[in-house]
Order: sequence, then structure tokens, then C-alpha cells
Amino acid sequence: MKNLKKIFLILVIMLGSFTMAGCGSKEKIDTNVKKIMGKWLNEEETSSIIYEFNKDKTGKRTTILGEVKIEEEFTYEVDESKITVIFEPEVNMFETEYKVKNKELTIKDVFNEDAVYIKQ
Repeated sequence: MKNLKKIFLILVIMLGSFTMAGCGSKEKIDTNVKKIMGKWLNEEETSSIIYEFNKDKTGKRTTILGEVKIEEEFTYEVDESKITVIFEPEVNMFETEYKVKNKELTIKDVFNEDAVYIKQ
């Protein structure tokens, strides 16, 4: 009878371990993060800006002005209508309204005008 209890206890522990391991593997991603996740390009005649938003709320902005390429890493927060981008390490940040429709991300630029980025 003692052996049967030991076997039962071992089975319960193993089942609990498998259950806990399975729960940790499914990561839920915020709906607003899903909307903006990916690489977005705004291309003008003499310049380009690329935003890359990762699911872990980190990202990179690449600005290309002729032959000059500037890359800046950032973290971000996002809700239904606003995004806040915090650049590292200077802690320079901006907050702006945004909207995503189909494969277009529209945000306000530094001149408070709409800048449209196309999903890549």
C-alpha cells in the first residue's frame, strides 16, 4: 500500500510539472501591441524613417538622410489611440496619436502633421 501511495504521489507531481510547463509557454500579446508590431516605412524624396515595434515593447527607429543612417533604440507604451516612445539612453520621448488601417500606420510628426508608414 505504501508503494501505491508513493507511485500516486509521483504521478501527481509529474502531472503538476507538465501542467505548469505548458502554461508558461503561451504568451498573451496585448491587442494594441499586435496592431503596431512589425516594421513600418515612411519614404520621402531625400529621407526615410523606419520604425520597428517588437512584441516585448522595445523597438528601433532608423532614419536615413542621404548617405547618413541613424539608428535609435526605444521602448514604448501603446493604448487604443496613443503611443509613447522613449528613446534609450537619453530618455528622450514623444507621445502622439496614431491609427492603423490595413497596412498603414499614421502618426503625428514633429510638425503635428500626419506621417504615413507602410507595413513592410
